[in-house]
Amino acid sequence: MEKSNQKKALVLSIIGIVTLIAVVVGVTFGYVAAQGGGTGNINVNANTATTDNLSFSVGEAISIIADQSNFAQGLGNQAGSTTASAMLTANNATNTATRNYYLYLNITSNDFIYTVDENTPELILTITDPEGNPVTSISGLSYKENVTTVTGGESQIINGFDITTQTGLITIADNYEITATNTSTTQEWNVTVTLVNLDSDQEENTGKTFEASLIIREDSPIGITEVSTSNITTDSITLTVNAESENTITNYYFAKNEEEYVSSASNTYTFTGLDAATEYTLKAYAVDSEGYQSAVYSMNVSTNLGNFATYITNLYTEDGVNGLYLHDGTGSYTNANQEAGDNSYRYSGANPNNYVCFGSDAASCPTDNLYRIIGVFDGQVKLIKHDYESYFWNLSNVNIWDASTKPDIYTILNTTYYNTLESEWQNLIAETTWQVGGFNGINTTKAIYDVEVGTGQSGYEETMKIGLMYVSDYGYGASPEKWTTALSEENYGTDNWLYLGVDEWLISRSSDGIRGVFMVSTYRGGVVAVGSENSTLAVRPSFSLTSTATISSGNGTQQNPFRIVV
Repeated sequence: MEKSNQKKALVLSIIGIVTLIAVVVGVTFGYVAAQGGGTGNINVNANTATTDNLSFSVGEAISIIADQSNFAQGLGNQAGSTTASAMLTANNATNTATRNYYLYLNITSNDFIYTVDENTPELILTITDPEGNPVTSISGLSYKENVTTVTGGESQIINGFDITTQTGLITIADNYEITATNTSTTQEWNVTVTLVNLDSDQEENTGKTFEASLIIREDSPIGITEVSTSNITTDSITLTVNAESENTITNYYFAKNEEEYVSSASNTYTFTGLDAATEYTLKAYAVDSEGYQSAVYSMNVSTNLGNFATYITNLYTEDGVNGLYLHDGTGSYTNANQEAGDNSYRYSGANPNNYVCFGSDAASCPTDNLYRIIGVFDGQVKLIKHDYESYFWNLSNVNIWDASTKPDIYTILNTTYYNTLESEWQNLIAETTWQVGGFNGINTTKAIYDVEVGTGQSGYEETMKIGLMYVSDYGYGASPEKWTTALSEENYGTDNWLYLGVDEWLISRSSDGIRGVFMVSTYRGGVVAVGSENSTLAVRPSFSLTSTATISSGNGTQQNPFRIVV
């Protein structure tokens, strides 16, 4: 979620404050006469809590009326101009004072139409900021360059915003900053509305009028307070906007990238038809019953990469690429006959890019939330914690799993550890059937796989969310050249990303007694059996994610781990 508290102080990168301009334009075919009208030279003082003083003034309203005598083909453009000023005086105590203000153009009447086509403007708004620079970007308005007009038979070029049919408030400056040091600072905005003579038949605008005025104030009557995204998929993103106003909010406007805004009475909008794994700039603003417009809130959001398990399996192109091996029984590597044959995709080798951030959505994943992918099994991604803590496997030195007897490691994993996770992360962990009947002896990884979890296993199962890695998981973590050697060999930790260099408990028990449990030995990474109460050894929780888990970003490196949608 991203938030924006801009009721008075939100500064956005998008130009948004609208100047209060009074422009009355009377038009007939060919000519418009500019006339002064309305209330001008308005001064407003905004005193702060100190003796710093911020004051505002606006110029005369502009009135332009067209009739048959003043707007004829070839006679030229007609324009009305006005100004708005902000003056800040710093007191002697503070020396430097900084304030912000808002400027709006309020178009109270405009019944002009396009007489040529909708791409050819007939009323153009030109604004110069206090630095003397032309304003070229205002939310909701199209900036037109090199519009050709005719004055006295000669061509003239004009640039500005097309306001031919525009009514209501336009934000010219949003939370604009003014600073004064030891003395007074004045900022002046110049605004001009021009009725363009296109030297063509514009008779349909005969008798039309345009009226507008400038509004300048220290606070904004409307602001966005919070923006959030939800339901992000591979092709859609839902955006929700919360706003506040002195008046009633009537409409919300949504857009992506540089596309046109879509108006909605609802503060929630779903962008559809998006591309997977693509970043979009989403924009939104609100408008109230008086026509005040909030500043545009902009945020970059990416669509998801898709189903996590599918994404990982799609990284596989051939055995060994990206550290992945397909265990379908027909592998192309030297010892293919030693693979599991269960159609799993497993990471093997020294250090594959298989990191995942789990349990945190922080921008930089905390070390405690780093996990790694053992592989993909039956459409589920199986993880193991990157770091470890030390526990006994079972203090009573009994390795039995049955309906009434559970070793201590069961509670440590499924209660102690599980309860450290927030509920939304707990819900991503699948209930899994763990084979814990045990086996006897240490052989090659394939031989152990068959009797540990394959067709030759004992048949006793435990359903739980959290376990430890199997002996065969550890075995297949090594490079394929090791798969033909016994896991008890001293060098089995070489080129095996699962080897931590510490003594570590595994989930499997030895079936030739009631005490033996298998562990990875510190001595070069071989697997041995020891008493279950032997000592506190490294424990790394392992679990499978639900088959619907979705990946949002990341490339699997430790610095940029895969991110899961919560």
